[in-house]
Amino acid sequence: MKIRKNNKGILLLMLIVVFSFISIDFKVFSALGFEYVLREEISIAPGVIHTSAKLKGKAGVEAINFLEVDIENPYISLQPTKGKGFTIGLETVREQARALQRRGYTPVASFNMDFYNTDPNYGGLPSGTLIINREIISVVSDALIFGIFPSGEVDIGTPRMECQISAGRTSIQINSVNKLRGTGQAVIYTPRFSSTMTTKTNDNGVEVIIYTGENGLYLNKEVVGIVKEIRNGKGNSTIPADGIVVSASGGPSSWLLKNLKVGSECTIDLQLESKWNDLCQAVGGGPMLVERGRISPLLGTRSDSNARHPRTAIGIKGNKVYFITVDGRQPNYSDGVTLSELAQILVDEGIEKAMNVDGGGSTTFAVRYPGDEFLSIANSPSDFRERSISSAMHVISTAPGGELTYITLSPTTIQVLAGSEMSFDVKGQDQYYNKVPLDKSLIEWDIEPLIGSISSKGVMTAGDNLGEGWVYARIGEVTGKAGIKVIDDLTDLKIRPTSITINPRDKEVFYIEGLTSNGEYVYIGSNLVQWSIKGDIGIVSHKGEFSSSDKKGEGYVIASLGDLEAESRILIGKPPVIIDDFEGEYLNWTNKTARARGGVDLASRPRPVWRGTHSAELYYDFTITPSGTTASYMVSSSKSRIILEERPIAIGLWLYGDGAGHWFRGDYRDGNGTMRKLDFTGSGGLNWQGWRYVEASIPPDVPLPIEIIQIYVVETDNTRKNMGYLYIDDIVAIFSRATISSLD
Repeated sequence: MKIRKNNKGILLLMLIVVFSFISIDFKVFSALGFEYVLREEISIAPGVIHTSAKLKGKAGVEAINFLEVDIENPYISLQPTKGKGFTIGLETVREQARALQRRGYTPVASFNMDFYNTDPNYGGLPSGTLIINREIISVVSDALIFGIFPSGEVDIGTPRMECQISAGRTSIQINSVNKLRGTGQAVIYTPRFSSTMTTKTNDNGVEVIIYTGENGLYLNKEVVGIVKEIRNGKGNSTIPADGIVVSASGGPSSWLLKNLKVGSECTIDLQLESKWNDLCQAVGGGPMLVERGRISPLLGTRSDSNARHPRTAIGIKGNKVYFITVDGRQPNYSDGVTLSELAQILVDEGIEKAMNVDGGGSTTFAVRYPGDEFLSIANSPSDFRERSISSAMHVISTAPGGELTYITLSPTTIQVLAGSEMSFDVKGQDQYYNKVPLDKSLIEWDIEPLIGSISSKGVMTAGDNLGEGWVYARIGEVTGKAGIKVIDDLTDLKIRPTSITINPRDKEVFYIEGLTSNGEYVYIGSNLVQWSIKGDIGIVSHKGEFSSSDKKGEGYVIASLGDLEAESRILIGKPPVIIDDFEGEYLNWTNKTARARGGVDLASRPRPVWRGTHSAELYYDFTITPSGTTASYMVSSSKSRIILEERPIAIGLWLYGDGAGHWFRGDYRDGNGTMRKLDFTGSGGLNWQGWRYVEASIPPDVPLPIEIIQIYVVETDNTRKNMGYLYIDDIVAIFSRATISSLD
């Protein structure tokens, strides 16, 4: 059983139990060895259907969410957004959806979109093209996009960009808009680029400030501007609210100096080839997954096609658009899929054209559940929380409100242990699936056949009459129902969450799940469960509501039913913060050496991995310099700097040793710019083989913030000059000594 909470804390129980009264279309993916073990559909808006599914096969299990959108429905449209409203900016999917709601839109589903820059200076900068209501948020030529046309038509392709700035009879090509400027490139910066209203460039170029009278740059709209200032050898120019900045280095900068003068007129024109010039919306992504109903041949040329990760994709079939997410990095729930597997699933679903977008911890599928006003997270993000991302796509409904047409019970289907009490939440919808407030005092409850009883407030008690039945909720002539199966088969208890780190004087609610003799899940009412505490950590109520004590410590919350027992480990104190778990698609570390050879790579099984699917592999060869100090470094990428605003007591990591007796260290920069050392071992201390947790202390008076620069293996003893491989996983910042045991 997977337990989720919506915005109001209502439990949504999605069971993998298949009841005889539920009609499910099972489909076998012969190419992958997967088959559906669950497939449930609900309508969330006119022409919009959400399908949740579970796949099972030899390769593992997968939790998948599909959204089918009929783009010809007059009440439905698609709308992209950008985090914080700027090219550089990060917000969660639902934060971006709420921004739309404040502007009068009604999102019924929202998803993460393009990959993005994670450097704190450029966080959220899209990797590809983003166009919102014809305004250029970012654009680059020949980038893969999902495009939306004014007619509602959609397509996926790689349009070529033609953008130039002209002065008189001469012109120069622009490489991109609102992107980082490379050597020998010319880039346009608009007011959308950054909340600081600056270009964030270095001084190695020329920047021309141009007033256009426009508050942005728009597709297929030529603008005439007046040069107001030319800055030679000065970067980070201020972008005017009603103009742009043209920034160039190398050859293009010479053209700017030669052809533009203060007060002179110039023309800026941005076009996309062919039909793409009519776009009103576009989001980037990649790679292409499906073309003409077949797996894209380009996948076979990619080195990352066989890595398993959570995934998000957009597909097209006829007049319908599909959004698909696959959860991952959660063993026994969902393992994640490769790009090739994702493409095969889409092909088997009949998708004609599809592209991949950002995945991993960014994968987010948010929907408006029946009777709700706001979005809830329908998938299980691998970070166990919503990640702030660059851009999102939203399904918007403009359907008017109406009278009560549907009543929805939650949960809709459930298997219950005899004697359990459980409550149903009831919500109303109109004919277009908009929320209709209910007077719950008017609800008439019934249960058929008599497999239990139900109170006037919707609290059901499962009786001793085992079997299947229905619970009904009626208001006038409108009826909703939920499928119930009462059983007395219970062989094991599970507690959720299985372990938590919690702050002093905080609260957490625990839930109990049961397993039958054949491994199916069964709901157990809290009225049957006895709750208790082990350790001086707080108190727990008869409903599993835990309140932590006011001091740090460790203990257990215990749930028991008859001879069965389940416990959850409790750690009180600020939890460790993961610095890098190496579960992304790309390694954010580079290699450098001192009098040695070396390398850094993203490793996957059968190479050593502590947790998840990847670790970092650090190669060293100290044999090329038989004397003197030698080292191989794993250096944090400048595009993904590791900055800690709070002071940890230690930096910890899991290290797979090779027993060679080297020294494992690190460097960090404190708030005053001083470089300091991290000693994970002493000299000669890396003397074990296999995985071991190690940590290096941070002094309590270190000025903040702290930036982790590098970690490395070093050798000063000439008798220990060998070559080998070390593996690093789950680098964390430790803030409380009581929480360190949670790392195992």
